[in-house]
Amino acid sequence: MRGVRLLTAVVCSIRVLALLSATIAHASATTEAADRVIQGPCNATAISRLQRLAEEKMGQLMWPHRLADVADAQRPPPLQYGYRLVRRYPHDPGAFTQGLVFLGERLFESTGLWGASSLREVDLHSGEVMRQVDLDDQLFAEGLAVWHQRLVQLTWRSGIAFIYDTEKLQPIAEFSYAGEGWGAAAVEDKLVISDGTAVLTWIEPQNNSVVAKLSVREGGKMLYGLNELEPVEGKLLANVWPSDCIAEIDAATGQVTAWIDLSGLYPRKSRSHAMAVMNGIAYDSARKRLLVTGKYWPYVYEIERTAVQSEQQAAPPGDQ
Repeated sequence: MRGVRLLTAVVCSIRVLALLSATIAHASATTEAADRVIQGPCNATAISRLQRLAEEKMGQLMWPHRLADVADAQRPPPLQYGYRLVRRYPHDPGAFTQGLVFLGERLFESTGLWGASSLREVDLHSGEVMRQVDLDDQLFAEGLAVWHQRLVQLTWRSGIAFIYDTEKLQPIAEFSYAGEGWGAAAVEDKLVISDGTAVLTWIEPQNNSVVAKLSVREGGKMLYGLNELEPVEGKLLANVWPSDCIAEIDAATGQVTAWIDLSGLYPRKSRSHAMAVMNGIAYDSARKRLLVTGKYWPYVYEIERTAVQSEQQAAPPGDQ
């Protein structure tokens, strides 16, 4: 038994080292390239260039079989928003954030990596982890959603999602899905998941059935890298790997209706870790609060979106 455990630990360690090597390579590429690739408004073309630079740095293709773009000159361009920083809160700088959600006034977070994945209840104002459930070392946690007053946590490549009772913070059920899991959100009683491509999948967890699939486009341009998802006032917000742009998506058509450019919120030059990309969106519908954070970020930011970018975003207020 001890030999099996030792072998499992070695295998997990090798997986983590391989992941870190690849991720550091791509994150370094994005850190170096992001500012010179996305110098204007957020858009699918600029993000695609950023992704390809990361792929070149990694020496491998994230999406070797990209779907073709289509001509669509009839649609108006998406709205462009900047942001106003309302407040910032402390956040565990060691958290590899994969999902962030409000359930009432309670804040929950999913953290990833093999051997370090967890589900946490976090105190927003102090950043303290109030409760935590650790996943098996062979599972890599991903996106998090509130579905029927339960928490649903995805895993990356295991094809398993866990449903948690929120009072005991214990898994009470699980279901399977095909492909990778990246982000998750509940839309009209169905669960929507992203897999890092340009496609969103609607599933029914109670019977593991796929209800629908939807390609996400900006006009005719496919938008790859869809990551963390969050339903906000009838639309879906999505982090788009590896940018500092959030896409607002019409869940009925798959069209990007707006962009929120969060460049400068946590400047890349201030990030102490190569993998510290933006990831994590939570919306408090009762108070109309929008929170964002990232992997290894020391803060969770409460923001309001503003028309285009203003000078306010360059001079954020201190802790309150």
